[in-house]
Parts: sequence; C-alpha cells; structure tokens
Amino acid sequence: RELAIKIGKKDHCHRCYRHYKENIVDVLRKKLELTKIIQIAKPHISGYHIGSRELYRKIFTP
Repeated sequence: RELAIKIGKKDHCHRCYRHYKENIVDVLRKKLELTKIIQIAKPHISGYHIGSRELYRKIFTP
C-alpha cells in the first residue's frame, strides 16, 4: 500500500513538472528567444567567459 502511494506521488510530481515545463518554461524561452537583445547576443554566447564584460560592450554600445 505504501509503495502504491509513493508511486502515485512520483507520477503526480512528474506530471506537474512536465506541465510546468511545457506550458510555462518552454513558452517563456521561445518568447525570450525572439527578443532583439537575445538575437544580438546569441552569436557571441559560445565564446563568453564568466566575468568577462566583452559581451556587454558588444551589445550596449552607444
């Protein structure tokens, strides 16, 4: 009986997580990827080093 309860909780958690990911996280990611700032930054992200300000200089030049 306890095993059935634990399995039911895990299944419920998995469904909640999948719903959250598919309906919130993925939708938000797609909308953010369409923004102009992300489009400008995207080609430079692969060479980004943590702490480097070079990416900011490329994006936010007057």
